Amino acid sequence: MLPGYIRTPMTVELGPDMDAVGISLTPTKRAGTPEEVAQLVRFLISDESAYISGADYAIDGASTA
Repeated sequence: MLPGYIRTPMTVELGPDMDAVGISLTPTKRAGTPEEVAQLVRFLISDESAYISGADYAIDGASTA
């Protein structure tokens, strides 16, 4: 998994200036959420992804697109 800027308690502690930098570097112009990462994790551990192997998933607001 290749996460981009995800707003977490740790990133919030860095302050609003660092939050603005993280958001400015993300093409979608917003921070990701832990819940969005969890949705990908839930899919990857489910039977729906049984045939997937050896893949990298960018969950980064289009930063690597």
